[in-house]
Amino acid sequence: MPIARRAATGYVHAAVSFGSSNKTWHDIVDDRSLEMDRVIAEKIRANPKLVQIALINIERWLANPDYSESGRQSALEWKGIIERFSVGALATLLESSSEEARRLRQSSPFCGILTPDERQAIFRKYEALRPGALTVRLSCGHSETGQTNRFQ
Repeated sequence: MPIARRAATGYVHAAVSFGSSNKTWHDIVDDRSLEMDRVIAEKIRANPKLVQIALINIERWLANPDYSESGRQSALEWKGIIERFSVGALATLLESSSEEARRLRQSSPFCGILTPDERQAIFRKYEALRPGALTVRLSCGHSETGQTNRFQ
């Protein structure tokens, strides 16, 4: 995700690349979350009782007096979705790559449905996309020239 600021204001331009992909690390994390939700969708289609895990998580979060207001609003939104949607519609939402589904994934209550092995396999797959070294191109001012630094 590029950062752009003018030299007069002290801003710099930085472009970060991850391997040969043009995706940012945030995009890769979003892809990872989508893959986890797709596996969760398969599991809740096969065993709809697993949706109760999400509801238990939501109730636990809402019972916590230190839970943030934004977290509380997200939990309530998820609770409403789970209560209104059929299992099939909920699974379809989890599998969706829409902006709404992407936003909802940021506060997913479905933790605990994947086994540790399932979760680790997905994390390992996406962690492999994180290079050992990031290439960062920095430039100041209006110039298009820049310096390439390798960070390990």
